[in-house]
Amino acid sequence: MDDQWYADGPADVQSQDDHIQRMVWALVDGQLTQKEIEAFEALLCEDEQARRTYVECMQLHADLHAFFRKGGAVPTPADVAYCEPAGAPAAPAVSRDKPETD
Repeated sequence: MDDQWYADGPADVQSQDDHIQRMVWALVDGQLTQKEIEAFEALLCEDEQARRTYVECMQLHADLHAFFRKGGAVPTPADVAYCEPAGAPAAPAVSRDKPETD
């Protein structure tokens, strides 16, 4: 990867998110060296915002795969599998029925 990896990352949050996104896409594309992968994994273990950005990027990647696998059909929530941490309470069911009017 052209960008030099550095453990501290950019100072401001937006630059850090941009940096993490570039790292995620380079990882997905197989463009990181083993040393960069190890440094990125260490950052993900240490930084909650980095993990959040990583998950958002990977969700987008999965959604795009699902979208194009279905010939461009927009995936519904039933098409997308969400992972909950072990021991987390289940998300409440969402009703798709129209609300009743009085």
